[in-house]
Amino acid sequence: MIQSSILNKKFQKIFSVLSCIRQYWVLAFFSSLILQVVGVYNLLPTAVDFFIFSCMASTGMLILFTQIILNSFPKINPINYFFCDNYKILLTFFWLAIFISCIFNINYCFLKNIKELIWDALSFFLVCSWHESSKNKKIILCLQKLLIFACFVLSIASIITFILEINHIFYFEKKIIHVGFIENRLFGAYYNPNMASKLAFLSLLFSLYFLIADIAKNRKFHIIAIVIELIYISLSLSRVTLVAMVIVLGIACFIFLRQHKEKKTTISFFGTVAFCNLIILFNKLINKFFSYLPIIVNKISGNRMSIKNHLEIIRLDISQSGDISNLRFRIWLSAWELFKTTPIFGTSPRGIVEYAKMVIPDTFIVKKNYLLIHNTYISAFVYTGILGAIFILTFLIKAFLEVLFFYKKKLFKSDNLYLDFLVISVLAIAIYGIFEQEIIFFNTANLLIFWLFLGEIIKCIKYENHKLI
Repeated sequence: MIQSSILNKKFQKIFSVLSCIRQYWVLAFFSSLILQVVGVYNLLPTAVDFFIFSCMASTGMLILFTQIILNSFPKINPINYFFCDNYKILLTFFWLAIFISCIFNINYCFLKNIKELIWDALSFFLVCSWHESSKNKKIILCLQKLLIFACFVLSIASIITFILEINHIFYFEKKIIHVGFIENRLFGAYYNPNMASKLAFLSLLFSLYFLIADIAKNRKFHIIAIVIELIYISLSLSRVTLVAMVIVLGIACFIFLRQHKEKKTTISFFGTVAFCNLIILFNKLINKFFSYLPIIVNKISGNRMSIKNHLEIIRLDISQSGDISNLRFRIWLSAWELFKTTPIFGTSPRGIVEYAKMVIPDTFIVKKNYLLIHNTYISAFVYTGILGAIFILTFLIKAFLEVLFFYKKKLFKSDNLYLDFLVISVLAIAIYGIFEQEIIFFNTANLLIFWLFLGEIIKCIKYENHKLI
């Protein structure tokens, strides 16, 4: 008994050390993903990026393997780690479905699919953790501060490039890097304005949380950061981010009004509609004001005079094509055609184009070489077939319903700001997933935030003695 007790204490110490290592790994991984959003970083050779993420993957798998062994102590039965609760069972079966799809489509980008399997395993079983001893709160606080600072610096740099009318295009290793205001939208210091604006909105939410929770050491900084992110979101012309912002802040506004208006749903509803319209109006006003700002700055500074009296801030790829979906409808229809050819096992995550070339060579995805379907939920069906989609969608629906019932029991009254902002952040990324490739199959900062926050949400609800579904 004494020896067993000593052994247990040793394992607890090892597990505590491993938990700390996991924290540092998650933050290092997140920092690597943030670097990919920076335009200048993409001018480095691809070998640098490959080296960084190879180190992240190998280190992560080592931590995960050790974690599995320690969690299955003393019987050393790793299977228990993957089947310890309903959530883990669903994620495990989804990962197995991806593996089966890769084997079934072994002739199509098999090595790339193996890499995808590794990243999926790290997302599902290392980043996403709801174990009682998981120190996610500390990681999340550091991650929030890191994103706020990174987006603040990059967004300010981007706005400066706009005001100074900087616009350069660099070509490097099949990559096109835009710097400044190009194609009538603001790339700025970011590599991709759509990805940047989505991160900017999350950064805005984090600053808002710091202010409302009264944990901000410098309130003025976070207020300025919110304004800066709003400006960048407007100038980036990302409709996906605007939609997510209106829906997420609209829901938050509705719940807030219900709490302070004694459940008067009518007042809350019209108040929310007015608030959402105010967001859209504010977005238009920012664009209108900033369309004249560079010209005004040029006149005041005595620099070269612009021929135009204002800048056009409008998406040319949408206004000129007349396609409101920006080709998404055609991509989804093409994906549906592919799904019908392999409904059970799917095309595999990285083999969709190669598979399509063999099966339907004239489909839209092949013509435009689209690896991403621009819809997370459709991609689950296309990449892994019904076999995989049923597990991941059940997982997401189960988590959504559990959160909904948790708040319903509380009559939608907020008494835990930390949990509230986790839920709001995850909801925003879930909305992104309707129009972009998020959550699964695409390694981004948003993906890491989603799985880390979702694990913490499950943990918060699970260990507050609320019945699981």
